Amino acid sequence: MNPHPDFPIVSSTRVSPKASTAQIESYITMCMRLFNKTRDDVIKGAVEMCGSLDVAALAVGAEIERGKADLMQAFPEGVENSNMVIGCKPRPGEDVKFVHLNENLSVRVWDGNLAQIRCFALDFVDGQGRYISTPNGIKIYTMPSPFRGPERVLSLEQCIEGEGRERQAAVERLANYWPYALPGHNMYDKNWETYVIPEGLELRIVQAGHADRFLPIPMRPHPLTDHVLQLQ
Repeated sequence: MNPHPDFPIVSSTRVSPKASTAQIESYITMCMRLFNKTRDDVIKGAVEMCGSLDVAALAVGAEIERGKADLMQAFPEGVENSNMVIGCKPRPGEDVKFVHLNENLSVRVWDGNLAQIRCFALDFVDGQGRYISTPNGIKIYTMPSPFRGPERVLSLEQCIEGEGRERQAAVERLANYWPYALPGHNMYDKNWETYVIPEGLELRIVQAGHADRFLPIPMRPHPLTDHVLQLQ
């Protein structure tokens, strides 16, 4: 019986958001391809991390749409028409932050002209401050979030060229036989390697024989956008 007939009885049970069948299937397919998981593994992981498959599908879908919107805002004429160069080393006088892993190895982080896409550049340097490729035995991972598990972080060169000797051989062939290379620019620099890391991520640096190290990537101040809810 309702003791206050002027007020409707409202259930205190929170209604969980529901994703469409298309959204769920898109999420499952994407995760299976990205992480080489079975359908059952994806569903189980989504429930464990987010409480339900619907919440996981909606959250990841919203994150993807936000990423697309950020790219459209950064490159209104399309990424292919941008004059932005990704993967450069620090310019003279550019602010660079160093994190020492040992006396002969450090990580450095700098702006890299990547503010438009909300990222920073990262690489490894030796004890003399010279850039080097990722040392053997070191891998970088993201820390898990409520919407995704830990993921391996690859450099631009690893994404495009692969790793190890196969990568070196392929790029050496390109450097030696690329017909449009300028004089003096046809040598492959085996030490050149750069990572592009989104703002706000926390990285886990795994190195054989060492305890894991953790590196938080900073956030730049950004003006309020339409993606931010306004108080009424």
